[in-house]
Amino acid sequence: AAEEAMKESEERYRTAIEYSNDGVTLVEGDKHIYVNKKFVEIFGYAIPNELIGQPNSVTVHPDDYEKVSNLNRKRQQGELVPSRYEFKGIRKDGTNVYIEVSATKVNYKGVPVTLAYLRDITERKLAEKLLKETEDKYRSIFENAVEGIFQTTPEGRYLQVNPALAKMYGYESPDELLMTVTDIGFQV
Repeated sequence: AAEEAMKESEERYRTAIEYSNDGVTLVEGDKHIYVNKKFVEIFGYAIPNELIGQPNSVTVHPDDYEKVSNLNRKRQQGELVPSRYEFKGIRKDGTNVYIEVSATKVNYKGVPVTLAYLRDITERKLAEKLLKETEDKYRSIFENAVEGIFQTTPEGRYLQVNPALAKMYGYESPDELLMTVTDIGFQV
């Protein structure tokens, strides 16, 4: 009965890890000693054996390799390092992939290794970049417009004013106008 319970427990954990929505790896030193199917998929490989025994440099972009290696080494040596971080990875075909990692030190077969869960956040990073570009474009239009542009509260207090509006009212800067005019209906 104990042997059957052990087999059932092992099967449950194996299924949970193999079919996880996150990539999972065990790293000993700098080499992958285990990767699940999702890890293989994230980095564009066909089978786990293409990555087993390979160094982190196969999946970590050169821009972030030193950071990831230092965190991994320090973690395995028992030093305190962040358990969550992001890095730029590289797929088999050379394209970039952005990864969010949750990692911890564990002992595997009596040896300290890193157990890491990886999530592909490439779409999120691209959306953040697009949002920043859009915000920068809006900010540029707002700041450089020749027309006065402003945003107010319903009570009549400026929230934002552009340089053109400040100049029209004779103020040196938008900040000076915002600090001086507290009631648009009364003061302007």
